Amino acid sequence: NYAVVELSGLDGYMMDSTPQYVTVNAATDGQTIELHYTNPPAPYSIRGHKVDEHGTALQGALFGLYWADQHYDTYTDQNAIMTAESGSDGVFEFTPVAAGDYVVVELSAPVDANGIEYALDQTPHPVSVALGSPVVVEIDNIVNVPVTGNIRGVKVDPEGQLMSGIVFGLYAYDDTDY
Repeated sequence: NYAVVELSGLDGYMMDSTPQYVTVNAATDGQTIELHYTNPPAPYSIRGHKVDEHGTALQGALFGLYWADQHYDTYTDQNAIMTAESGSDGVFEFTPVAAGDYVVVELSAPVDANGIEYALDQTPHPVSVALGSPVVVEIDNIVNVPVTGNIRGVKVDPEGQLMSGIVFGLYAYDDTDY
């Protein structure tokens, strides 16, 4: 009686160390006893970092993971393979993923702790996970810039004539200390 155990495997695959037992005796003399092992692909992860233009981590951005070889009219959380949200450290991670070619797309932009909204970056970021890759495949930082705009104040008298020398202040919406 023997126990056959897989002691090492191939990169990119999980090892199956479950013993399989065989008996070699007169009834099996001269025969080949065939054992089958299944080695599923190793579970990989794809990890990225969401940051602002200064490299500061941004929390709350939602990302979708999509197959690179498929056409999508739009990228949504409904047609994503899976979604992940950036944490307080800016890190988001898709796990487990199999070897293959993917794109990562931002689905919703973050708003920081001060209420600053960031512009959505819908650029597809390609990532390949090949057999033998590191278990965690890192992608480049995905950078957001704040939403910006211009505000122009115009002061007129009761007849609609422009007035000059007026001073305006700009405050946060919920700030009441003018």
